Amino acid sequence: MPKNKVLGKRPRKQFETKSNDNDPVPSSKKAKTIEVDKNINAELDTKADVDVDNNAILNNLDLDLNLISGRSSNVIDLNFYSPQMKEIAIDCHLHFQRNPNHAGYNILWKNKVVLTPAMYNQFDALIRDEQNDFFHFHQPSPLQMLTMYEMAPRVLQQSASCGLILHSIHKSVVDTVAETAYKQRDVGAVKKALTNLTIDEHGVHELATTTTNKNDTNDADKASLLMDDYGWQCNAFHELARTYRISPLLLVREYLKCNFNVDHHGARQICVLLCVQQAMPSESESESAAKHGTAAHAQKQNKTAMRAALSMLHAAQKSIEQSFAVQISIGVLQSMYDAIMMDCIRGYHPDVAWRGWTKKMIATRHNVLHEIYSRCKGKGSHFLEHTLIGKFRGIVDKINEQIVNEADRIVILNESEQKAKIYALQQARIALYKSMEQKTKKKSKTKNNSSGHNQPAESDAEILETIGWVDPATPDLLFNKPVMVNGTLIHWMDAKNYLVTYQDKVKYRKTIERGFKYTQTFGNGAIVSLGFVKSWKQVKYDIMLLDASDWQRNE
Repeated sequence: MPKNKVLGKRPRKQFETKSNDNDPVPSSKKAKTIEVDKNINAELDTKADVDVDNNAILNNLDLDLNLISGRSSNVIDLNFYSPQMKEIAIDCHLHFQRNPNHAGYNILWKNKVVLTPAMYNQFDALIRDEQNDFFHFHQPSPLQMLTMYEMAPRVLQQSASCGLILHSIHKSVVDTVAETAYKQRDVGAVKKALTNLTIDEHGVHELATTTTNKNDTNDADKASLLMDDYGWQCNAFHELARTYRISPLLLVREYLKCNFNVDHHGARQICVLLCVQQAMPSESESESAAKHGTAAHAQKQNKTAMRAALSMLHAAQKSIEQSFAVQISIGVLQSMYDAIMMDCIRGYHPDVAWRGWTKKMIATRHNVLHEIYSRCKGKGSHFLEHTLIGKFRGIVDKINEQIVNEADRIVILNESEQKAKIYALQQARIALYKSMEQKTKKKSKTKNNSSGHNQPAESDAEILETIGWVDPATPDLLFNKPVMVNGTLIHWMDAKNYLVTYQDKVKYRKTIERGFKYTQTFGNGAIVSLGFVKSWKQVKYDIMLLDASDWQRNE
């Protein structure tokens, strides 16, 4: 079987077409870096002794799109299967296949949430439409989530991560539109709107001073409403962001530059300084309030949070005045703080907004929304990463049961072992770079070189800087030896707690470029995500996409 073909399927024309402008192409700082890196990769590929398991096989049940034979894969041996073939079900996604008569194995990964481009385009059209309120930079409302849920295919509705995936789709569409709108913006119109922007200065500071009276329950209810119902409906920057389709964070920076004569760097620093400390209640505090469950305790928690917000804003006001010689009122700082904190696209603390929004969705009286978001409870940003590592520890143990020689066993590298492996790779690159430089100097003896002016030798640090290997990134899961997944040998796996789609040009470009760097450093690998949209583009970079949308919190 020829290399770089989809196993079990006829080759398609898409693989032979030239890449267009939308394909993410990794860039480098210098032309020299590109040339040197290509030469080093070629040298390493010729010297590498790839240990490929010839007894590997692919089971083509429901595995579509992401099955490729990488650069280091050999022809599949169809004699791998036998009547004695054993298959162990790990979960709804993972099955471990093992032949007791041979040392071969295959991790069969079944993808469930694989959306078609047409289905994603329906969500895209719904959110982009200016006739409705779906486009904003805050979390979607329960009614909006219900509408998206009813549009979703049945396999997505039944997924354990349905709520997370629908939220990811909303975020991807808004982010893509905002990126385009910012590049095509009318700078003059935006600056004029920000200069004339009216900010309601009756916010947290007023409520915090009035709620000190224990008998004033109405103001406490208002404070609770302000804490819970944040977003574009009650914030000047979010309303303006919806009009111009530009992120509130970027609008806040432009507002500082237009109204306070702050440069770009100063505006960025003020936004960071304003959001260093969080005035929102932490997850542990919220759980404590839920355990007590009384209205009096909830009011007490609200008052405490509002006083903390007021204290934080005064501290930020003083720091900004000392550092930038700028006086900004508490009301304006409050409005900017709300805009940045609840900007769920470009904001600094999306997890804070996510926790509060998820609790509101779970607490809704609608049975469908309560059910789908109860399944998402506790699935934070690191949920998929921790679950992936835990599952593969058990799978690696099953693989090692058939390996007698301890030196040949597969190991998931920890942080120190990853650093040791990267150091060894860096030394190999440095050695190759020096040998190539010596060959180049011998071949190019010019008059200037013969005059006795020898250039000083580059240090190891300078060489690593030249070839772009100072601090290589590491994936979530890195093996000492490749493992077989869906008939392909992979060296690394990286978890992405969102839906991967090439139509989200911002996030997709970053995801694929990062995966390409992992592939250059360690070899072929896979990205594990909460579903993905059908695309053949990942084949170009030898990156496999795997769906883990049905993994549960307690697995």
